[in-house]
Amino acid sequence: MEDMILLGQLQLKCNFEYQTILNCHLHAQYGEMTRLKVSCIVNFKEAYNTVCRMQEEQIELIGQDEEGRQESLFYGLIDSAELKNVGDYAVLELQAVSGIWQMDVEKKSRSFQDTTRTYRDITEEIAKEYSFTVRWNLPDGAIPCPLIQYQETDYQFLSRIVSHLGGRLLPEDYGKKKEVNIGLPQKKAGQIDLAQHKYAALLYKKPGRTSVKDRRQGYQIYGREFIRVGETVTISGREYGVMDSRVSFAHNSIETCISVYPRECFQADKIRADQLKGVVIEGEVLQTKGEVLRLHLDIDDKQDAATAYDYPWRPITGNMLYCMPEKGTKAALYFDKNDEENAKAIYNIRENGEQCGELADYHNRYFTTSYEKRLYMKPAEMGLVHREDQNAEIALSDSSMLRAKTINKLSILAEGQVQFQAKSVTVTAPKEITLVRKDLTKPTVINLCNAFDAIGHVGSFKTASKQVEQKSVFFDGDSQEEAFVLHGVIGTILASIPAENMEENVLLERVAGSMPVMAKLL
Repeated sequence: MEDMILLGQLQLKCNFEYQTILNCHLHAQYGEMTRLKVSCIVNFKEAYNTVCRMQEEQIELIGQDEEGRQESLFYGLIDSAELKNVGDYAVLELQAVSGIWQMDVEKKSRSFQDTTRTYRDITEEIAKEYSFTVRWNLPDGAIPCPLIQYQETDYQFLSRIVSHLGGRLLPEDYGKKKEVNIGLPQKKAGQIDLAQHKYAALLYKKPGRTSVKDRRQGYQIYGREFIRVGETVTISGREYGVMDSRVSFAHNSIETCISVYPRECFQADKIRADQLKGVVIEGEVLQTKGEVLRLHLDIDDKQDAATAYDYPWRPITGNMLYCMPEKGTKAALYFDKNDEENAKAIYNIRENGEQCGELADYHNRYFTTSYEKRLYMKPAEMGLVHREDQNAEIALSDSSMLRAKTINKLSILAEGQVQFQAKSVTVTAPKEITLVRKDLTKPTVINLCNAFDAIGHVGSFKTASKQVEQKSVFFDGDSQEEAFVLHGVIGTILASIPAENMEENVLLERVAGSMPVMAKLL
């Protein structure tokens, strides 16, 4: 409405009777809710009975120009009311806010994990819960990652997500409309001749920016025309958008002050999710694949596994010691920054502590996989065990030796040297023990079965030191000489010793030297 509106031509449509409007102030700003302050004379008794029921009641401010045309200037909800008794009359002071305030009452927590959805789709879904219509004035796009609403009102959440596209919320708070603009609408308000107005030149600078190139020149214009925020005016052939509007009705006249800037100044910076930083949200594991998992977060009533997001699994232990969570278990989703893009699952939620007797003693630590593989750490012992039939275990105990046992085969393989060093090394087996030196040209094998077998390119036996038997010089009885037949003994003994060439005297001497009886015979 470009024509002047007088205070006496203002009307209030509400649920109470009033006599006269004393003053009225209306403030609207791009990206914020419009607020109305109005004072009027009322009947004290009538107003007293209704003032307690005024909060959240609807109110509409209607203006009439000099030609008698009426227009809705504001439509919203009463936020607060104060009744004052001033002598012979009573003054009712009201404060009202845009109808979109309904979205800014209750804080909620929920997630939107389907990355095939767009910002517009999610915005319209939330606005529909309040019967609001969305007018989209920005290029739309798919969400790059899940959007998490955590302890935010719907108004705060919508303001934040549309800022990802550079836009802001602008409610249509007049004419009983339940509409909200996303971004700057294309509405013309005519031309303004600066020569006919009091004005001041302004430089617009976005918060947090100091660069001169980010500054744009605008104007603060004083006048008597009612112009809405978001409308476009033309000044000296150039278009400017109305970013801020202040309207005052007093002394039977209207006074307005608008701030206008080039349209590029309406590009909003991204609002960060500060309330998410450092937050951990638990959820049930729906599916795992590789080192990613899908979660049904506890803040959601339901979540389809097909549309759930693949969150990376980054346990706090690093990649040294962890197990992937299983389907149906609980996991924790962590946000280390004020952005949804950095979310990751960091640990499982233990749920078997009260039922599992092994975990009753906190001194004992167990790390067990679903395949019955376990690492255990106790105050006096640690080890690895395959719990299935207890078929393998390696244990290191403070009070005893290193123990390795299995009901299957035990193999020790190494490219270099294998050394067992101790006061006593005991190797036991129920049937057979074989020691093998793998060499294609000169293999060596020692086998302990029913007999002792040794096979090698060269054989050597080291003689033990000669034992002197001490005998008594006294005899209890007559000594008797016993006869022993040694015929064929030498050949039998030599035949049981594997060697390539027994004809060499050196080898024969080594063999004979290890057997004192044979040395005497030879």
